[in-house]
Amino acid sequence: MSTSGSNLATGKGVVKTEEATINAPSNRCLGRSLALIVCFLLSVSNVVIKKSAIAPSTFLMFRGSCQILFFNAVQLATVKHPLRILSHSGNWRVLLTRSVLGAGSIALTFFCLQTIPLSIYAVIYELSPLFTVIISAIVLKECIKPLQMLLGAVALVGAVLVIQPPIGLFEKSGFHSRFSGAQYWMMIFAFFIPLGVATSLVLLRKLGKSSVPVPASLCTQATAVGCLLIGLLLHFISRGFSGYSCPTIVEVIIYVSLTAQSCLNQVLIYYANKFEKSPVVSLILSAKVAFLFIADFLLFPEQTDKYNVLHYIGGSAIVASILTLMLMNNWGTLMAKNSKNKAAEIAPQDEQSL
Repeated sequence: MSTSGSNLATGKGVVKTEEATINAPSNRCLGRSLALIVCFLLSVSNVVIKKSAIAPSTFLMFRGSCQILFFNAVQLATVKHPLRILSHSGNWRVLLTRSVLGAGSIALTFFCLQTIPLSIYAVIYELSPLFTVIISAIVLKECIKPLQMLLGAVALVGAVLVIQPPIGLFEKSGFHSRFSGAQYWMMIFAFFIPLGVATSLVLLRKLGKSSVPVPASLCTQATAVGCLLIGLLLHFISRGFSGYSCPTIVEVIIYVSLTAQSCLNQVLIYYANKFEKSPVVSLILSAKVAFLFIADFLLFPEQTDKYNVLHYIGGSAIVASILTLMLMNNWGTLMAKNSKNKAAEIAPQDEQSL
């Protein structure tokens, strides 16, 4: 057996090969370009979901079914020993974590996009690095630095200013929110999306110590199974056993385009993280906040008219503090340190879109 073949078989030298791939200037430029394309596509998909009135249950069933078939084909074409991966007991816990938390976050994202302003959803999602730091301290017993505490406090204060709970302080100041009760509660539920992403990252790091590397295609397929099951559950809750209504041609076009775009996003994110460091990819994806902020004002002025000065202050505080936290390289450390399942941990970056 050759030296390179031995390295691939034993795992030795693989890290150096990945570092060489990332450090190449042309590859890093390609990785950043792919991340920017994903950021734009995510913004477009969010706007389409906001503008359309497609049923969540139908879309989740369609998306889950198509992605199961697509990534099963990818897995058969790229994974040499899929049964060996599935036979490891620790991998089932990894896949179950990805399926439950990934699919749950995607389903909740759908409802949030159709209810609350896009820009508010975007800034709430940016809290995932903060939740990752907190959960890592609880689960993995990692130390939180004073600057992290300060940035976290600023971000949490910003979150309060964004949602503006119905308490006397806001009502007396004249800055009380003009959003409906349903929108207010959906903003509260939106916090479970970054919380789910953070929990998934931390649990995958913890579970990764007792598992073997899991391909990204298999992780995405696990999430697709969860989406299909959640779609079936929502359909049963809303319609019972009354059957299934045939979607219109426009709805079919939306289902197909969003599903294809989601599959493309997964592939592009995988290669973006392969060619560029994960912290840089995360920073580029954060530009979606600016894209959705512009889209909100151009396409949904009836919702942005309800903003007051506290919304802008709170949103700016969240974005500034989280970007500073990410620039400290803590986000990259949290995603890569002690990781056997980096491919599994890349996947949560796409949970912000459908």
